[in-house]
This record gives sequence, structure tokens and C-alpha cells, in this order.
Amino acid sequence: MKTSRDIRFFYDTLYKRLEEDNPAYAIYDRLRANYIGQLVRGCLAPVLIVGCGSRRDFSIVSELHPVYAFDLSFEAVNHAPPVAYRFTADALNIPFSASHFKLVICSEVLEHIPDIHSAVSELRRVLCPDGVLIVSSPNWISWFGLARWTAKKFTGKDITSNRQPYDDWKTFNRYKNELNPEFEVV
Repeated sequence: MKTSRDIRFFYDTLYKRLEEDNPAYAIYDRLRANYIGQLVRGCLAPVLIVGCGSRRDFSIVSELHPVYAFDLSFEAVNHAPPVAYRFTADALNIPFSASHFKLVICSEVLEHIPDIHSAVSELRRVLCPDGVLIVSSPNWISWFGLARWTAKKFTGKDITSNRQPYDDWKTFNRYKNELNPEFEVV
């Protein structure tokens, strides 16, 4: 089982390189950010971005204030634009009091956390009772999922994006099961 330390090391190394995204992922990432941006437009409450990475997620919240954003990787936070209060933290131990946020964005993150149940409990803890959690993730039932499944069948090896140490893609139904009973999934 990969530890937070292994995963942090991987992402620190990845963000140090600051490689350009492959064209297919860049299109997917832009569409994802635009869609989430439409969902949160006009939010006036404090926003938390969990696993902010270093780039695209900040475009989602560029008009919202205040925004708090963290990532497990120091390098990701170090290269992030200064549009939010940025810091390094672990999604298993979010350094805010209970019921602190009305909106939490956790996009393209949960599939990289081995202990998803603890992460979901921690997200629930920092979210207000009437708050909204926005989660996005790659889906096995997609062109990317089909390509990954096919590559695994031909090579006999797990295929992950950028050779990530932990990359547990899910289906909508699996996410729904893992987010319940903490959240109502819509």
C-alpha cells in the first residue's frame, strides 16, 4: 500500500518538472474546470480546494473570495498562482475547524487517496451541514477508461496517468457508494 509520503514524493517530483499536459488531457482538464466554474459562479462563501495542484483549479475560483487551497505536494503549492490562500496539507487531516466551509471542491483527487473513507469523513467534517461538495474524477466508463483497460489487458500491467503511485478510477455508482452515508450524491 502506498503511503502519503510516497504519494507526496511522486507529486513533488511531478510538479518540479512542470511538464506540459498531453493534448487530450489538456482538453479534458479545461472542460472539467469550465464545468465546475459554472457550478460555483457567484458563490460568496469561503471556498476550499482540496488537492489544488498547481494550475487549472485556480481558474475555477478566480472570481470567488476568499479561497483556501491546499495540496499534499509542496511543489504544487509553490508553483500555484497567488489567487488563494495556499498551503500544504493532507486531505486526511484538513487544518480547519468543523463546519468551516459552505463549498468544497475536490476535483481529480479522491482517486489518488488510498484511504478514501477517511478522506470523505474529513471532507464532511469541514463542510457546513448545508454545504456543497463538488467531486470530479476520471470514470472507468469513458474513452480514457476503455484505453486504460485495453492497455492493461495487452500488457498485463496496471496503467496509470503519468505512472502515478495510486490511481483508483471509479464509476459513478462506486463513488456514490463511497460518498454515502456522508453525502447525498446528485
